[in-house]
Amino acid sequence: FAPSIGGLETIAENLGARLAAAGYEVEVATEKLAERSFAEYRGIKIHSLEPRAQAGSNAPQALFQLRQLIESGAYQSCILLADPLNWIFWSLEGAAIPAHTRVLAQPIINTDGFSKWKDNAPFRSRLSRLLKRVAPVIALSTNGAEVRYFREESIPYVHVPNAVAPVAPTVDFRREYGLPEGVPLILHVANWWR
Repeated sequence: FAPSIGGLETIAENLGARLAAAGYEVEVATEKLAERSFAEYRGIKIHSLEPRAQAGSNAPQALFQLRQLIESGAYQSCILLADPLNWIFWSLEGAAIPAHTRVLAQPIINTDGFSKWKDNAPFRSRLSRLLKRVAPVIALSTNGAEVRYFREESIPYVHVPNAVAPVAPTVDFRREYGLPEGVPLILHVANWWR
């Protein structure tokens, strides 16, 4: 989360800021960063969790701190956004989720990340069991790596594309680049992946 910049950070920031603007109390739990000198950002309270390993465990303290937040009963909803190789989702293992707390999961699985564990049956099974505990599981794409995994493991999911705030154009794009009105335009915004 802020001040880090990236795709996942942008998703979390935009979602949190829009919910806060709509009147929801929004809190983000994320790893502590030395360069983060603030505890609130765009109306979002930040819980900075400890990335160092928990005593007697290889897992970061943050995993157990997040589990405590989820189990606290203080939240109506918890939305988990992360690559499955990250510790975020594993905070749900063994968690006693309160009946009134709805947990939503948005695994960020691209082809590159999926290739690292798609043939690891124990990991896939463990992740599948965990994701079947929450509802709904959210897919960013309609046919990407995450959807392939959800279908292979019979994990129910819903597709929710990234949202954007409409911005009024400041230039006439067609005139600027000499494109006639009849020429179709496609805007494709994406990361460069092999």
